[in-house]
Amino acid sequence: MHWIVVDCVFGIQIECIVLSQNKNLSINYPFMKLKFVFVVSVLSILVFSCTDIDIETLNENEAVEILAVAMQSPESDEAIEIANEVIEEYLAAVKTPVSAVRKVAAMVAMPSVELISKQGEFPEQYVVDFGDGYYMDSKARTIMGKVFFSKSDESGSVRTYRFSEFYMDKINIKSYRTIIRRPEYVLHITANDTITLPNSKVYYRTWERTRTLIGSNGDVTEYWNNSYQYEGSAVGTTAEREKYQMKIQKPLVSVANYIYYVSGVVKITTDGGEQTIDFGNGEKDNIVVITKNGIEKKVELNWE
Repeated sequence: MHWIVVDCVFGIQIECIVLSQNKNLSINYPFMKLKFVFVVSVLSILVFSCTDIDIETLNENEAVEILAVAMQSPESDEAIEIANEVIEEYLAAVKTPVSAVRKVAAMVAMPSVELISKQGEFPEQYVVDFGDGYYMDSKARTIMGKVFFSKSDESGSVRTYRFSEFYMDKINIKSYRTIIRRPEYVLHITANDTITLPNSKVYYRTWERTRTLIGSNGDVTEYWNNSYQYEGSAVGTTAEREKYQMKIQKPLVSVANYIYYVSGVVKITTDGGEQTIDFGNGEKDNIVVITKNGIEKKVELNWE
C-alpha cells in the first residue's frame, strides 16, 4: 500500500486542496473536491437565492472568497499532489523488477528525483527537480522548481514538503507542509503558504486541519466512496490584502460521491466583523446560510 497524501480539505476533485482541497487521506486520490479557481471572481460562482437584503450590509462575496483562500489553495495543493505522483512513480520504477532499459525509460520521462539521505535510513529525504520550465503535467501546465520531500518511516507516518523557486504556470508557490498520519485513518496537516499570482498579487495563509474518516465502503483508498469530517483553522490575507481568521466551529462533513459539504459551520473574522457560513444539518444540497450582524442570507453555491 502506498500512502500518497493529497491535501484536499474540501475534498472534491477544489482541490484539496488544497488544501490540498485541499479529503486528506493518503493514496492516489482524486485531487480536490471543490473546483474553485481562485483567480476567477467569486461572483461567477454565486447565485443569490434572495435579493431583499442589502448586499453591502452582508458581504457574502468576501466570506466565500476568504473561505476559498483559507480552506483551499488550489495552487499549493496541486503542487503537493504532483510531487506525490512523481515520487511514487519514481519509487515504483526503482523497486519494480523490470529491465534496466524500462527503468531508465520510465525515469527519463519524469522530472528528476534524487535520494539525498543515506540509503536505507530514515527519515528518507528526496528532492524532486522539475527543471527550469520544460516539465508539463497532464493539464498542460508548465512547472519549474524543486520540491524537497521527507518521510519519517516506511509507511510515511510523518511527511514534510518544502518548495524552492517553484512555479506553476507563472504562479510562484512558497510552502512548507507537515502531514501526520494518526491511527484510524486520521490525518493532521499544518502548513504555511505564500502564493504570488502572475499579476503580482500575493496571498498568505497559515493553517491546520484534521481529517477523520467517518464512513467507508470498505476500501479506504477510494477517496470518493468514503465520508470524512474536518476540523481546523487558518489565518492569513487574501490577494486584496484583507486580513482574516477562519475557524471551523462545527466539524465540516462530506459524504461519499457528493461534492458539497452536508453540514458544518465556519466562522470568518475580518476587520469588518464576523460572518458564519452554515452548510446545514446533513441534507444533500448546495445551499449555505451566511450570517452577519444577525442577518441571514441563503446562498446557492455552484461548484460544478
